[in-house]
Amino acid sequence: MYSYMNKHRFLFGIRPLMLVAMLLVTGALMAQTTFRKGAYYNLFPATDGRQALELDGSKLKFQKMDAAAEGQYWTVTDLSGSVRIINPFTNLALRADGDKVGVGENNGSDEAQLWKVETFQGKMRDAVVLVPANRPTVAMCRSNNGTLTLIPVDEARTKLAAAFRISESAEYGFDADATYRIHPFGQPEVSLGNGDNGQNNARIIAEPTDTTNRGQYWAMTMINLTERAVAGAFYTQNFDDGGGNPAVDYLLQWPAVPGVWNNARFRFEPVEVAVTEPLNSQLKTLPYPLRLSA
Repeated sequence: MYSYMNKHRFLFGIRPLMLVAMLLVTGALMAQTTFRKGAYYNLFPATDGRQALELDGSKLKFQKMDAAAEGQYWTVTDLSGSVRIINPFTNLALRADGDKVGVGENNGSDEAQLWKVETFQGKMRDAVVLVPANRPTVAMCRSNNGTLTLIPVDEARTKLAAAFRISESAEYGFDADATYRIHPFGQPEVSLGNGDNGQNNARIIAEPTDTTNRGQYWAMTMINLTERAVAGAFYTQNFDDGGGNPAVDYLLQWPAVPGVWNNARFRFEPVEVAVTEPLNSQLKTLPYPLRLSA
């Protein structure tokens, strides 16, 4: 359950409408590891949970864990038994590059970006070894200077410098490929929509959930670590708060410019809710408008 907006708060639940893909890697040497699609992860040396892999421009380095550092967050995408490890804010993916590990623009045709997640065979059995899917004879290893190299996989399976942990972050993200429905907390029968109206300035309203209503389907864009943009899955507009116009006390839709975003920037914040009465009793008639309040 999340409240959202930079100045204004509502209480809503967000439901993905696509099946969440779960990665289950099996096999004699494959780690029994599940990665949630859209979640954020940090990659640590198994021997030091204080140092996280960070993308700085196009360079990879291990730095002290910093919850505000966007370069330390990664998504792990399942691709038929392999994974692609992507920084969601730059769209750069880890890739095997000669005798080292680098990054490249996320590209489904680049097999050097695919990794197998194996169980570490040394004493730290909860650690993993990362093996390039197209070069199974080598594996990722942290060098003495903190860079990532590739060493023989047989050596990596028991070498502590090649043991890593991929831990889900306390920060969260959304799957960019999923479509979502947003509804008031505890009321899946009500969804936020635009009245199936593709016009600019159309109000976002709470209306009866309708699977045929294209205006109730939304996509989430991760602007940065704390801000999101909500866009119509079938229309070209985004949620917009009116830009501080005192005459606009409602949520509307307007096309945003990617990379600029302006009034389409929103924060999604976890909240705790104590329900003491049926929430349905708060509803009068549908649809009803949403009001913005400080």
